[in-house]
Amino acid sequence: RYTQPQENKRPPVALLYWVVGRQLRHEKEMFVCFHESIPQSAIEMAFRVGFGT
Repeated sequence: RYTQPQENKRPPVALLYWVVGRQLRHEKEMFVCFHESIPQSAIEMAFRVGFGT
């Protein structure tokens, strides 16, 4: 495991994200993981592309 020298270390960054799932009928489900800053329209587009609608 590589560790940076102490003088070059940066504090750890916390990433905030969401995981949302949807089910289309009983045989198909999909989960999208996205950063909290992503607009709602992009999330909806990901589901449309994933479900082929």
